[in-house]
Amino acid sequence: MDDFDNLSYTTVTAAASIYLGNCAINSTHYNSVRDSFLKSFHDDGKKHEFLEKYHKCATNQERIDLFRPYFNWTSVPTEFLSGRIGWQKSAALSNALRLQGGEENDHTHSLRAYNLSLSFAPPNSVQEALSYAARSALFQRISEFKLAQRDAHLAKCCASFSDLDDTIRHQIEERAKNNANGASITGNLTLGKVLCEDMVAMIRRSPNSDNLLHGATSGVELKVDPIAGRKLVATRDFPAGSPLLYDEPYVILPENILGWNTSRCSTCAQPILGGVPDPLSPFATYCSADCLSKPAALPATILSYIQACPSLHQALLPLTVLYKLSRTQTPTQSSVHSDPSRSHTSIFNLIQHKSIPWKFDSSNSVPPEFTALFVSQLAAELTTNLSSPLFYPDPALLLHLLESLPYNVVTLSTPPTSPAGGGPYATGVFSRIALANSSCHPNALLYKNSRSPVGLLVSCRRISKGEEILLCYKSHWSRESIHDRRAWLLTHYKFDCACAACQKGWEEKDMQSELVFQGDLLQKAAHFEEDFEQVIALVEEGEWREGFDAAVRCCDQSGHFDPRWDMVVAMEEILRRIVIQLQEN
Repeated sequence: MDDFDNLSYTTVTAAASIYLGNCAINSTHYNSVRDSFLKSFHDDGKKHEFLEKYHKCATNQERIDLFRPYFNWTSVPTEFLSGRIGWQKSAALSNALRLQGGEENDHTHSLRAYNLSLSFAPPNSVQEALSYAARSALFQRISEFKLAQRDAHLAKCCASFSDLDDTIRHQIEERAKNNANGASITGNLTLGKVLCEDMVAMIRRSPNSDNLLHGATSGVELKVDPIAGRKLVATRDFPAGSPLLYDEPYVILPENILGWNTSRCSTCAQPILGGVPDPLSPFATYCSADCLSKPAALPATILSYIQACPSLHQALLPLTVLYKLSRTQTPTQSSVHSDPSRSHTSIFNLIQHKSIPWKFDSSNSVPPEFTALFVSQLAAELTTNLSSPLFYPDPALLLHLLESLPYNVVTLSTPPTSPAGGGPYATGVFSRIALANSSCHPNALLYKNSRSPVGLLVSCRRISKGEEILLCYKSHWSRESIHDRRAWLLTHYKFDCACAACQKGWEEKDMQSELVFQGDLLQKAAHFEEDFEQVIALVEEGEWREGFDAAVRCCDQSGHFDPRWDMVVAMEEILRRIVIQLQEN
């Protein structure tokens, strides 16, 4: 077996850098093409004529054609990729990472190293067999017996298994036979996942009659307002806790994929202990063979270039969407449907808010048209010599996604109480959920369990017939001033919020604790307070599913009262926190 003494200093240093998720920044080539473009544009003496044409452009294709004469592509230098580490399989890096895993005292650190060792191991190599063997032994030590047995079987299936030392082969064979009790987190049925599956089943039992709004329950329709655009509307009453619509993401992009993320599946972003490595790319790892078979992860050559160039990180998600589409159908400009009532049927017809005009007098900034042209050419060049088909995304479609995706993605997060700590773990493109508009006093919330690919819209208070279904893009009116939340929405979503809370000027100081209830309302308020206390008790005992059921019953009563009553506001916040907890439970 190898040890650190048999590895070069460069290899050990590179492995340590990869383990930490660090990468070298190199924007030299990008800067050269960008500077050439800006010089060509600013040297043009027909800027006034250009501006007139720019403002008359009716389509993305016209915008691309207008900027194309100023764009001059220069091929990526051959030494760019040859001088970078971490973008291709490497027996030496696999050995170094495996040995590093053996040196770690913390099993989570060892697991990270072994996962990376597998990611870099050439398929069917000795390194792959040894990495599976090392990870299997670690799983055995931490009582993940099913994963230990699975990895032992995978080690035996490697073509190079017979080349291993007799002692190691014997240990692997014994572990493959052992079927002690134990379970993997990937196979567990959790409370949150069960709740998600139950809600999807409810929707499927009462499907929407409109085939264009697949995944919605009966009573949810898509309407088109000439001023406000598309919106989801309830055509019947819904009590709190009703599943309204489910949506499977077109693409989910795990956080830190450019830093060799091994803790989330590259296709569905579900948490994994020991993933299935991609046979071609060290950047991708999967929770199952099924996710491995789905074309989602970009080729490693493209990921490595974007990794080195922070200016292109914004293009990672749009490129991933187009790459997936290129493996399933041929994307064309006709993919963008002209009828807004049908536009949700295409991934290209996500809501596109008004973009910020490019400042033509700026010498440093580049227009989105340049980014679309550059990334399209880059993708084609870096996939020319790969075994997979050439990938040349349409610049006009890429421009469309660059400008529309930021307003339509869903940031998926774990709660602060999660063992791994709270925070975002992935960005998802849910084209149907994106149809729900924003309100600072929402009547629906997004439910997305991290172990299920499905996202759900669920009513968080009673919704009346004819009412628009609304999510909260930022903060509930009770948690942030009207000035701050409206300013944030204008900056990030390019619209002035005109929801009921903003129109009425609700602020946290407007919450009311002392209300006078009379007659029938007094009795309802007393029942509400009793139910409120029951929810608190269930939450304190950690009974999250029971707490959810009790909370939606309580929220269903909130329509009887002034929405500024502090107990109603508190109940809405408690329901939100229960949902966050169940999303990772």
